[in-house]
Amino acid sequence: MKRTVGIAALVVALLLGGCGIGGEDQASPAPEATTASATEAPPAAGTPTAAEEPLPRGHCGTAPAPLEDQSVYQGTPETDCGEAMRAVGTFGRGDDAVDESGHGTQVDGWQCVFPMDAEVADYGLTLACEKGPQRFVVRPASVEAPAGYHVRPWDYEGTATGAEGIYFTTESRKHHCSFAADGVGCDNLNFPDDLPEVGYMGQRQQPTAIVLGTRGAARFAAFGDPTFTQFSDSGGWGTETRVLGYGELLIVRGIACTTDEDRGVVCVNGDHGFAISSRDYSLD
Repeated sequence: MKRTVGIAALVVALLLGGCGIGGEDQASPAPEATTASATEAPPAAGTPTAAEEPLPRGHCGTAPAPLEDQSVYQGTPETDCGEAMRAVGTFGRGDDAVDESGHGTQVDGWQCVFPMDAEVADYGLTLACEKGPQRFVVRPASVEAPAGYHVRPWDYEGTATGAEGIYFTTESRKHHCSFAADGVGCDNLNFPDDLPEVGYMGQRQQPTAIVLGTRGAARFAAFGDPTFTQFSDSGGWGTETRVLGYGELLIVRGIACTTDEDRGVVCVNGDHGFAISSRDYSLD
């Protein structure tokens, strides 16, 4: 079986079937007019037109004024995009003093926070709001966001003594990963058995991790100890690490990661990325 695939397959896997731009959902050129087609009835109400391209799962759309250069995303499947859009539309029209980094405010029952400057830079977040089971975030439109429900990265900060960075594990807890300043990685605690060997201290051996940097292709690597797992104060491996649920999306420094019941952990950064489970893998 060919295990290494192009990143296009990873990106397609992150999107809902039929939701990508182009492919079978792309509008075909209009046929030349004929006598029969000229007399056909117009499309029924609600039929998508060429100008109405479907959005990836979790993407509510472009934010209303005064934040037209931003995009609004669901944080949970329960989030009502219409409510989120209305809440976003109220910002910037009242007391601008509350619309500052590090401040929180309330609008239409939503509890909202404006991330600190460092969080804006690292996480690409302009605003994060919640109301009961509903959550949404606002990001600059320039941030590349595949399909998924957007979580708040600061909820995944290390909690154990000395733990620095953003940590997450899968619902199965078979994979433990974390973000550092130069990328994201997952330790080999439950990888497939047939990984390509890598060099470590002058020897060839099975990888101990998979890594995706802020630049360049994903790769397997070897380290002396687990590098991307949060060790709890009691000595457990990942026992205090927060789960990134299936279909949830965590974005840090331009790298987007999600988890999937079949594909395990999937992370992409532009044209590069990886998917790793206990049974299979792909990387580019």
